[in-house]
Amino acid sequence: MTNTTQTSSLAMSSIMSKASQAIIDLLRRIEAVPEKPINMFEIGIPLIIGEGGGEDEIMNALFWLQSEGVIELLGDNRLRLVKPLPSGSDTYR
Repeated sequence: MTNTTQTSSLAMSSIMSKASQAIIDLLRRIEAVPEKPINMFEIGIPLIIGEGGGEDEIMNALFWLQSEGVIELLGDNRLRLVKPLPSGSDTYR
């Protein structure tokens, strides 16, 4: 791997961690639980407006959280938690 590729990977990892953690924090604030699907607008709008995130960053973080088994992306612009969120001190990095 070249230095440029390594730098790009590290930058993407940092962005992914920041965006995915912002999603997790927001899901905590709205008290998301596995039994109740969440409308994407409930998280997308606050993340874009309140956190200043970009749509691509948010979508990539959602796909990453799904690959980690944290959430499941459903039809009709919804998601659900696959398992309860960890306590506030734990992260999915």
